[in-house]
Amino acid sequence: MLGRSLAVAPSAPSVEHLAPSRSQWALAIAGVAYLVISLGIGLWYLSLLSPSLANDLWWAGFTPTGGEALLIDLVNAQLALVAASTVNIYAADATMQKLYNMSTAGTSVSPTYARRAILGELTSIEYAVPQLRTVSGSWSMRINVQHCWVDFNKTFEMAHTDARQRRCERFFATNGAVYIEAILRNVIWTDFQAIWGGDDAPFTVAIQLALEETAIGQAFLNQVSTARASTTIQDEILYWQNYKLDRFELQWQNRWQVGITETIFLENAIGMRQLVTIKNLPRLTGPWTSLRLFWIPLNDLWNLHDMNRSLVRGSSRDFRANLSTALPAMDLEVFIGETSVSGQFFNQAALFRTTVGPFESIDLVYKSLPQTSVQAFVALRQRLVAAPGGHDLLTALPRIAVELTPLGWRSFGYYGGDPACTALPRTTYVQQSFDFFYDCSKPKPLMLVVDPLLLVLARVATASQPIQDICAVASPAAACIAATTATDQLLESFALDWNTSVANEIGLNIGLMQYATAANGSWVVLKQPLLEPSFAFFGYVFLFDWVLGNREVVSFQGDNGNLTLISNAYSPQLYTTGTQPLQSATQILYYLVVATSVILVGVGGIALVYAAKTRLRFNGLNLFFFNRIVGAVWIGRPLAFLRGASAILLLSSANASLETSSSGASRFVATPRSWLEAIVVTGEATWLTYVANDVLVLVTQDQTQLYSSMASLLVWLILLVLDVASPIAISGDLQRHCSGVQLDYGLACTSGVVSTGSSTRVATILLVQGSAITLSSMVGSLRRRSRPAKAKVAEASLLVNGIAQAFARTALGTTDTQYVLDHVACVLAGLLPIDYKGVSYTFDVKLWLLLKDHLSTTQATKVLRRPKLVYREAPSGPLFDAPHANDVQTNRRHSQAWTFLCKLMGLSYVASSIVGSISYLTVSEVNLANDVYWATFNTTGAHAFIANWLNEQLVIGNTTMIDLPLDRPSINAMASFASSTALVASPANYGAYLQHTLLSSIEATIEGLRRSNGCDAPWIFSPRGRWPTRSSAKRGAIL
Repeated sequence: MLGRSLAVAPSAPSVEHLAPSRSQWALAIAGVAYLVISLGIGLWYLSLLSPSLANDLWWAGFTPTGGEALLIDLVNAQLALVAASTVNIYAADATMQKLYNMSTAGTSVSPTYARRAILGELTSIEYAVPQLRTVSGSWSMRINVQHCWVDFNKTFEMAHTDARQRRCERFFATNGAVYIEAILRNVIWTDFQAIWGGDDAPFTVAIQLALEETAIGQAFLNQVSTARASTTIQDEILYWQNYKLDRFELQWQNRWQVGITETIFLENAIGMRQLVTIKNLPRLTGPWTSLRLFWIPLNDLWNLHDMNRSLVRGSSRDFRANLSTALPAMDLEVFIGETSVSGQFFNQAALFRTTVGPFESIDLVYKSLPQTSVQAFVALRQRLVAAPGGHDLLTALPRIAVELTPLGWRSFGYYGGDPACTALPRTTYVQQSFDFFYDCSKPKPLMLVVDPLLLVLARVATASQPIQDICAVASPAAACIAATTATDQLLESFALDWNTSVANEIGLNIGLMQYATAANGSWVVLKQPLLEPSFAFFGYVFLFDWVLGNREVVSFQGDNGNLTLISNAYSPQLYTTGTQPLQSATQILYYLVVATSVILVGVGGIALVYAAKTRLRFNGLNLFFFNRIVGAVWIGRPLAFLRGASAILLLSSANASLETSSSGASRFVATPRSWLEAIVVTGEATWLTYVANDVLVLVTQDQTQLYSSMASLLVWLILLVLDVASPIAISGDLQRHCSGVQLDYGLACTSGVVSTGSSTRVATILLVQGSAITLSSMVGSLRRRSRPAKAKVAEASLLVNGIAQAFARTALGTTDTQYVLDHVACVLAGLLPIDYKGVSYTFDVKLWLLLKDHLSTTQATKVLRRPKLVYREAPSGPLFDAPHANDVQTNRRHSQAWTFLCKLMGLSYVASSIVGSISYLTVSEVNLANDVYWATFNTTGAHAFIANWLNEQLVIGNTTMIDLPLDRPSINAMASFASSTALVASPANYGAYLQHTLLSSIEATIEGLRRSNGCDAPWIFSPRGRWPTRSSAKRGAIL
């Protein structure tokens, strides 16, 4: 084909070496110094980066048993305060009197915590209705509430006594929990009937038969049996509201302690979250002394079933009515054995009935703590610890334990402070109050342990009361007087006060009680209000313990009166923390940054070698753009971007360290970066600007050097000021969201987010970078327009990267036909000058090519060809004889067919490669889902199956199995492992079996003894041996 074609015609004139001037020597030395300092700072940056990227929170020094354990303690302490909404880990009172330098850690959880949540906070009908729909038929009658009515319309009454029915109308009418309809409408009806209904079943006898006696009752049964299926949750809530129901409050009991699992999220600067369990306590069984006060709905049904009577008042088989000789009125107190003669009670039981009311008809109403009292307590505590010397004051005071005897209770014999305990013996000391774990088996004294914080706060609240009057109710009085006197002396330098009206709001109706006998033998119930003046100091200690969750308040309400009592103090339950490893997926970012530093140091070292080789005959200005050029040429945009991103993550993450005082108090302290560290990290953040400049070099071209330098400097200055003036702080937002397990069987709560970084700061930094680049480019554009247009410059060598062309200064000898760079600039641009056996070469690292150099004439510079585009005339005549037309046509068809086939094969290969890559991702998602590369392996499937099978083999003695294929038909289990939960079973006596069989040999015994703790020796000692240690001569004969 005739026409024109393009070819490259290089030109290579020689370049003479000129000796550098003194200023060029100085500039070269300055460039070398800059390079060395820059590389050193880059390596120092790695030491700043490493601790932060050790975990995905980018919190330096944060460990599971250190910072995480303290954080869990602080969050738990804050959540123990009712309606806590934030947690400030830097607050003056955010301190724990414990050490966090052990290999294990634990947090203390009050036993009242879950009850406070279920009985005092999670009481709205909006919460209750969805939870009721998750309750099983079996548990539905185990929910602890004493019913008043069957239906919301109050047609069918259920209270045990007439007096309680009146109390229901007065106090509980708007509480949806006292209506059994609330459960019947939301439980799965068929499940409920399968357990409680049917012929001669508990629900049928106790309630259903009575309802079937009337048309209203029959319609009610038809309605509740279909309510769940025919209404949405919102419809159900509206239905409740139509009957003026506004809450769903259960009652206190000590049959079961609610299990609870509570978690929080730890969130880093870009919103990645880690779930941390802050408490996980199992459901516990209590002594159930509350059984005699009310026996839960289950026993209502079963006991009425056994009587063959009805709970529904006014029905044909109403247990309260004397219907006939065969159907006399039933006395529940006689039925359960409280007395053998109706109405005949003695001693404590008689006092209980006259003071509170009949057994099995008592409402145990849980009392919530007023939020105003919590706020007042927290404010006073913060003022104390925030004042100069506040922590020293608390560490200087003793912890005292005293027994209390209110002044009005002297000269009595004491028989118990728990209303449910009516058989305790007489003591000379006042006995303790009610307690969830107290089983009434033996008397315990009313003991009060006062720690320094409560000692100070109680003294502030009773500052005007004389010490002798305070300690008159305490024993030993000397310890009380000494502690109170020391408190007064230390409080002289503090200006603290207490608003007594706040305490009066909660304390006047709360107190202690005691069954007692007077000197004349008469039985009395002693009552002590907490804030009665002679008892107020210790009363405040009780109330502050209540605020902290160490105690609880319950109102014992009966037909004859009520007692609102504060409980005994509970010992906290320990939950082991620090067992969850911290996520550290982003640690790979640190290694990538290390890789960039290795490249930088490597290239920098090569550049210094060439600088020394050429005896500093190079342009030192090029080294001032070392990071920009090397980042684009040697490192590449992705890694350079990640290096800048790592610095942004540091700048957007908080720095806080765990600090422990000499007194053993631990707390978090903000540790913002020093000026020098801030300079380094903010400088590293400009790598992102470098990448953006590299991308925009096609647009900015010859103005790149000016506007890029301006943008980088502007970004660095703004970020430096921002980091120093406003460092990121850790913040916590607490908002508890709970879902019940069987409503009151257990709780699962997610209670807030602790942010270790700021996504807002990330966005701000990116905005600063973008704005600085935009502003600088605008300045560069205005500068270009204000200057006369330059003649078009010849293109640089095709071997020089665009960013290197923009920043690297050319050496002397550069012309329109040749592009000259000194050797140091060549290194930065990815071109390594090499001399081998007198021949000059250029090794292009980017293209991985070794090129002979015929143009360079000096030992300090490299001459590169500039591309020059020229037209070359095609030959005018034929170069060969033209083929025959038929041959041309045939060859053209063959050529077109072959070309089409090649294109088709190429496109097919590309398509198959794409499909293969996608397929690999799909396959690897399954096969690489765990670290053993076992597809579909999970803890509830294969893991549970293998664990159960191995446990079985151990029991039957198969302890040696080498290279056993797990797919043998004999390896099976008669169970399904497809559910979301699984159980691994192991015989409880297997350990004892091993101890007395396989581990009873001399060798195993010696090895076991050497591994045992010395403190366990008395428990593992055996009365056998050479020396006589047997308990009797007869036993020695037996042995």
